Amino acid sequence: HAFEHTLIDALTRRKRMQGYETLWQPGMDHAGIATQNKVEQQLAGEGKSRQDLGREAFVARVWQWKEE
Repeated sequence: HAFEHTLIDALTRRKRMQGYETLWQPGMDHAGIATQNKVEQQLAGEGKSRQDLGREAFVARVWQWKEE
């Protein structure tokens, strides 16, 4: 993963220096996907979605789930 991220980072920086509007935002680790899925399942059981909560509240809910 580090090699791939290094290449993408270098290419993004080069394009930015060439005047292109760029954004490369690395994601979270693969375990984050499973965690997100678990929390979304809990929310679905409550009749809610992560979009209903908004980003900040959803992230807070993920941290809450982690502490349980």
